[in-house]
Amino acid sequence: MKNVKAAINHFINDTEHGEAWKKILLYAPERAGVRIICSMYYSFHKHNLTEEELDEYHEGRDWIETVLSEKDLKYLISVMPQRQKPHYLGMLVEKDGDLE
Repeated sequence: MKNVKAAINHFINDTEHGEAWKKILLYAPERAGVRIICSMYYSFHKHNLTEEELDEYHEGRDWIETVLSEKDLKYLISVMPQRQKPHYLGMLVEKDGDLE
């Protein structure tokens, strides 16, 4: 995979939103933090990923989403951009259904 640190640095050093991203990562439950970093990685590198790297990214993203807890999902819903919230809300609803 391409440089993950470059992606994180791009977000946390952004002049407009960098401080917010730093706080989001600082307070994130561990698995939610990994999922956020996954999103940062994809957003930063998406135009330069090889087919193999894209497959690797999808595999990692799909795996982390299988281990997100209810706490992780609620955090992601609260901090991620509006367009991503329905995805995590749907996962939370599914998880709640599994708990019954």
